[in-house]
Amino acid sequence: MFSIDALIIITILITKVASYADVPPPNNENYTKSDTAEETQHAICRIITKEVQTSANATVKRQLKGVCTSSQLERKFKQLERKLLVELKHIKAMLAGDRSATFRTTDDYEDYFSYDEKSLNNERVEESVVSVTELITRESSWARTEIDQFNNTMYTINGENVYTYYWAVIEMGLILTKSGIHMRSADFYVLGHQLCLQLYPNHQNSAYLGIQLRPSSNFIKKHRFTILDQFDSSKDIKSQTFGGVSSYEGVYRVPYAKLQERHYLDKDTLILKLTIYLNS
Repeated sequence: MFSIDALIIITILITKVASYADVPPPNNENYTKSDTAEETQHAICRIITKEVQTSANATVKRQLKGVCTSSQLERKFKQLERKLLVELKHIKAMLAGDRSATFRTTDDYEDYFSYDEKSLNNERVEESVVSVTELITRESSWARTEIDQFNNTMYTINGENVYTYYWAVIEMGLILTKSGIHMRSADFYVLGHQLCLQLYPNHQNSAYLGIQLRPSSNFIKKHRFTILDQFDSSKDIKSQTFGGVSSYEGVYRVPYAKLQERHYLDKDTLILKLTIYLNS
């Protein structure tokens, strides 16, 4: 026991230190446990009397939720900087009239396409719906990328669930000279329906190319055909929106003269895009 008249001096010192652990490489978006902000509190208690002098230390750590570390902020700002620089280069190229220029970052196409691709090998729409952001303009190399990334996929655009299928048809110069025949794409499946696309050169003995969606059974979803301009998406040829189809309905006809314009048959290849509106 201390005497009543003992002089008691108690000093408590509390310091807060925010420690930030190193983060994984920029391409690793799955943050580890150590990649979090932590608050460390150090408490030091000193007791000084005439008889006793002692001290005690205590340390408490807690993890801060919703707080970015300095390394995380730095990484995000660098990603934003790369995106802005690439967009600026695209704008300069467009103002200069150079549509053939292609600019990429180390993030490749992921800076331009935000999506989570899923194949439609199943019939469940909910598990296959993803979000996507598309480019406004398209160079020939980007058209190829668009096919590779979005072919046979389902995603959300303008709040609507859609499915897209791309068909690149080669040797179109020879095909357009034929008549009385049709060409058939590979089969694909949407919501349990087996579908395919068919082309009819010189449809009904005229200088028109016929395009048709052929289901194995009645298909009630609305759909649209698009012939891609392989250098400028604003010049794509788009059909009207067709309703549900049975075996021989919904043929879209395009005049040969229109196909010879611009870049619809670039490198003797026609790129056909089918869009199916799943909410219809």
